[in-house]
Amino acid sequence: MKAKDFKQARKDLGLTQRKLAGELGLSKKNGDVYIRKVENNRCDPSGLLITSFSNYGLLKEIEVIILDDSITNAKKIELILGILLKLNK
Repeated sequence: MKAKDFKQARKDLGLTQRKLAGELGLSKKNGDVYIRKVENNRCDPSGLLITSFSNYGLLKEIEVIILDDSITNAKKIELILGILLKLNK
């Protein structure tokens, strides 16, 4: 994942650098500094950061599906299974 893609994905989720750091369980003291360095291409993201961030995004997708009353339960199951299959890749 490139720095600009990482930054855009964070913004798409509506998270600040500090909020993302907290959501991913990074240090409260300087987790946001690490996120900023990754976004500014001053350091490479760890594999764990990329995996955690990707999984966080997928879980948010699932949450949106579950809370959408306009989607039938059968369709919700289909959509969620599709997302879960992404996790196994």
